[in-house]
Amino acid sequence: MTVKSFKRWKIGAVTITRIVETPSIASPQSLMYPGEIESVVQPHVEWLAPHFLTPDGEMLIAWQCFVVETPSRRIMVDTCIGNDRKRHFDIFNDMHNAFIEDLIAAGYPPETIDTVMCTHLHYDHVGWNTHLAGGKWIPTFPNARYLFGRDEWESIQTLAAEGDWHAEHLPDSLQPIVDAGLADFVETNHRLCDEVWFEPTSGHTPGHASVHIFSEGEEAVITGDLMHHPVQCAIPHKHSAFDHDKDQACRTRVSFLSKYEGGRALIVGSHFPGPTAGYVVRAEKNWRFDIDRPEPRTGIPVSKVQAQNHSEDSQMTTQEKQNEHLVVEFFETLSSGNLEALRSYIDDDTTWEPMVSENVPGAGVHKGNAIVDEFIGPVRNLFVSGDPKVKIHSLVAAGEKVMCETRASGALSDGRRYDNVYAWAFAIRNGRIKEIREYMDSAYVAQLFGTAS
Repeated sequence: MTVKSFKRWKIGAVTITRIVETPSIASPQSLMYPGEIESVVQPHVEWLAPHFLTPDGEMLIAWQCFVVETPSRRIMVDTCIGNDRKRHFDIFNDMHNAFIEDLIAAGYPPETIDTVMCTHLHYDHVGWNTHLAGGKWIPTFPNARYLFGRDEWESIQTLAAEGDWHAEHLPDSLQPIVDAGLADFVETNHRLCDEVWFEPTSGHTPGHASVHIFSEGEEAVITGDLMHHPVQCAIPHKHSAFDHDKDQACRTRVSFLSKYEGGRALIVGSHFPGPTAGYVVRAEKNWRFDIDRPEPRTGIPVSKVQAQNHSEDSQMTTQEKQNEHLVVEFFETLSSGNLEALRSYIDDDTTWEPMVSENVPGAGVHKGNAIVDEFIGPVRNLFVSGDPKVKIHSLVAAGEKVMCETRASGALSDGRRYDNVYAWAFAIRNGRIKEIREYMDSAYVAQLFGTAS
């Protein structure tokens, strides 16, 4: 039966559409955590139920994929299990699902897909790469380029040579794509277009990569098998039987959760049952997964930070609130590209110091009007008009100091993409910005712009 409605999310100008292949099923804890006697979900039932657990407290797992539509691309992210297969687990044998019909009903006929991004090459993420027609396995998306991770491809070749069941799908789901000349072997940080790129998340498999989406200041990440269930937000260090390199998978989860905590991006869990998407939030020693975006000063666009209610921060002084407000306005102005308006925040004795090595362009202390004339102006001239955009991820004031994290992204005038994370320290005295210290990935900047002579 064809699905009549589809879950969709808007990320700026990008639309993500969920295509569900099979209903969610209960997964016994022993599959993911064999030998674990104590319940791993019980301490977290309060936020896991009712969406991610059965009434009996078992984990729910879903099989689904996603269409990512940008202004210029139609992209499939993973392709589930597929019909007419013989698999290691009986539950996935000889399936007959209305996947193609559902794609069409969602507005995405297979021939309109231009790219298939495979987070990794396990059987339950590449099945619908092909379909059976006239006794042969042929590409389901004939006009698409299929992006296979180079490390993933090498790994599955090794598994096939060893007779490992993890490669049993190679002849029906992967090799036909290569034989048809539709496969591109890419790195784990491959950028497809301005809005979509692979983000390395190794551990589950050697070349695993999640899919990052960025548009108009908003972000989302489709996880792949970085996590299989939201409970892993709370127990990221615990080994999962599903992971190839268990220690690396744990390190990757911790790094990922730390990076996106506080609502920085919409996290779309490839195996998370409905509602499927949500946000990483700090909880106790680790994290939890919330379907609602957190409201405090983190992970929200600059324009919304300004209007935020600080009433929950009863210990903040009025001056500290005003200082935060000033910094938010400063970044809004910086992001707008209105350099003359930016001068209103800068006094003759204001200093701006990028905390980078001397060989990086922009290094040194800039003061007064030279901040705009000799530093910010030339930097913005390297970008297309209106870029880079600046988004605040966290903001905190203490006395005359304001500390914050931001992300700047945009297109350079030569067509390359810029995407960098920053930390800032402001000193504000008598309502005026007097000192700015800017911390960034200087190696990335040097690689992109070269080194100063």
